[in-house]
Amino acid sequence: MMDFKELCKEALAKWGAEAQLDQTIEECAELIQAIQKHRRRGEIRNLIEEAVDVEIMIDQLKTMFPLTETWTAIKKEKRAYLRGLLGK
Repeated sequence: MMDFKELCKEALAKWGAEAQLDQTIEECAELIQAIQKHRRRGEIRNLIEEAVDVEIMIDQLKTMFPLTETWTAIKKEKRAYLRGLLGK
């Protein structure tokens, strides 16, 4: 069975970087729409589905831009900023 990282590489090889960037944009837009529907109608399943789609596309971005140290450093900075906002 293929691990998910390999699956991301295969998707990138099949559809190409530009198509995957466009797909990421589309999935983010669908998540925005699902959040709005949740706020109006309380729909949670669709919100979760779209959030998972975005998460999968982020994993593909990590395959496209495999700068693990950069991803880690920026995430650490963003988490520290959030802690600061929360007074922690």
